[in-house]
Amino acid sequence: DPILETIQCSNSQQDKELDQVHLFDVVIAADCIYMPDFHEPLLKSIKLLIRRPNKSDHRWGMALLPFALHGNTKDENVWNIVPLAIEMGFEVEVLEGVQ
Repeated sequence: DPILETIQCSNSQQDKELDQVHLFDVVIAADCIYMPDFHEPLLKSIKLLIRRPNKSDHRWGMALLPFALHGNTKDENVWNIVPLAIEMGFEVEVLEGVQ
């Protein structure tokens, strides 16, 4: 069993197959949120990949999004991923960090 797996999707059929086969306990997207235009596609991908509760296992998977502020856009634009994630149905916990 692979510890880390890279998945690329190019059509809706693959999306459906992934939804049924590849559900991960943890998705890590390190340093991926400094470009706000990609927040929604990133969150959609995470939602596709994390494990969902089912009849035999009621646990959800989780996503970790560690990041640094790069200065390419206003900090608030980067942090806007938080309300977007909540709007998309994620439960969000922001951890304190050091920049």
